[in-house]
Amino acid sequence: MSEDPVDLDRAFRALVEHSSDIVTILEPDGRWRWASTAARRVLGYTDPADVGADDVFGIVHPDDVDTARAAFAAIRKGTRGPEQPVTLRVRDRAGLWHYLEMRGQNLTAEPALRAIVVTARDVTHRREEERRVARLIEVLEGSAEIVVLTDAQARPIYANRKARNLFDLEMGEAVDDLSTRVDAESLHRVESEVLPRLRESGAWTGELTLVTHAGDELPVAITIQMHASALGAGPAFVSAIAHDIKELQRAQAQLAHQATHDSLTGLPNRSLFQELGEQALARAQREGTTVAVLFLDLDHFKPVNDTMGHATGDALLVRLSTRLRKTVRAGDLVARFGGDEFVVLCEHPAGAREMLELAERLIETLSLPVEIDGRAAQVGASVGIAIGAGGRVTIDSLLRDADAALYRAKETGRGRAMLFGPGRELPA
Repeated sequence: MSEDPVDLDRAFRALVEHSSDIVTILEPDGRWRWASTAARRVLGYTDPADVGADDVFGIVHPDDVDTARAAFAAIRKGTRGPEQPVTLRVRDRAGLWHYLEMRGQNLTAEPALRAIVVTARDVTHRREEERRVARLIEVLEGSAEIVVLTDAQARPIYANRKARNLFDLEMGEAVDDLSTRVDAESLHRVESEVLPRLRESGAWTGELTLVTHAGDELPVAITIQMHASALGAGPAFVSAIAHDIKELQRAQAQLAHQATHDSLTGLPNRSLFQELGEQALARAQREGTTVAVLFLDLDHFKPVNDTMGHATGDALLVRLSTRLRKTVRAGDLVARFGGDEFVVLCEHPAGAREMLELAERLIETLSLPVEIDGRAAQVGASVGIAIGAGGRVTIDSLLRDADAALYRAKETGRGRAMLFGPGRELPA
């Protein structure tokens, strides 16, 4: 049983009319002879006369006319025209501009047609998306943030200028050894925390230390996200946005240091001394040892301050604090409580005699003249000592006892050390 022959002319017309692509037939001189349904739907012209020009170039954007004429001339010379499609802006009947991606074919030699056929696709939406992406990339390129996109195999597919400069990333090149990109602690965190969290929830935010191409460590606050494929078959790409927090950490460390250290001498202040003192007492209790506190007060400091000026007084305190650090035992803690008061914390003292000998050395070194701006400044010192173990003894009680011994030392003539004992002060 034979089938009815296909009416090729009707079939071709039906295909063209139902195509989403625009098909137009142009005269060899550029006049518009016919347009498909898609052309009428996209541009709104129902009749060649609606174009309102002698040729089709009248609806092409003025900035694109030269490109359009050159492409049309190329088509007229050959059978296919330019190898690559040409994108032009074309005005619709309402006056709006559409980006059309066009291809042409010279069929003037075909007796049934003798015209030029141009097919086009409306790519306005795509061009708008491209412009939006271009604007986004422009923003990312100028951003101070570190931005990297990778595929599911951790191959970078985009890195902004900041990231490229810091890490010398090559697009599409796998980062085989993560240990070259982060420090050891961050590598452990990536393996134990980041990757499990990404698999579980698709996102992780925290702090890591990256290693730059130059080998420098760079602490960052970073957000890593896995972005699902549009096809739903696993992650399509991973984004990482990081902020350099090196200066923030430096500022935080500086604030923390200022909160726990004397601004003039750089020595620990009362707050830090008490914290470290309680820790020392806890260790002493565990180990069955003792802790000693030496409370020092400078003698005759006020006259120096009054006669030579506060700047000289401050310089003197700085020089004396250096002497203190050099005179105490290795591991002893020297703190300044303010004014002309200093405190020394000694762990594992051999006994009262060792602490008294240390106090005598401190008095001796603090009493030596100090030359400041060509003038000699000289003070003395008195010291109170308290020794205790853990348990009911606290750092505050040791400070109180050492202060009482210091008061007694000053009462008995200054320039000497007193040891506080159970219920009494003992002279050196």
